[in-house]
Amino acid sequence: MRRTAALLLVAALGLVAAAPAGAFDRKPVTLRDLTPDNFGYSTTAGEREVRRSYYRTAERIYCVGVIMHGAERDSSWVLALTRYWDKLMCAAVVSPTTAHVFVLDAKKNTRVVYRHRTVAL
Repeated sequence: MRRTAALLLVAALGLVAAAPAGAFDRKPVTLRDLTPDNFGYSTTAGEREVRRSYYRTAERIYCVGVIMHGAERDSSWVLALTRYWDKLMCAAVVSPTTAHVFVLDAKKNTRVVYRHRTVAL
């Protein structure tokens, strides 16, 4: 649990400190204990969904793809010119000193947020 919290904190700081980047400039993160479900978002659509459904007033939202340890081949796929990710790790900066970091998981008709942590910047 401590290792997971430490990894999420490091990832949060990296996500928040990163300059705004296009989807092609984002390096995915690897997480354990996740299973694919074959529903997903592009990074842009995931960020839009986070703003629309969870953090309307966030100063900044940044998502990167998640490579699921043990299910690397099912972690993402390309359709036309867009890469979709089964899971996204997102950070929402809600104030100059606070961010929320979580995994966004698309489902057939909805979405799920888990591994949610609030971090001080």
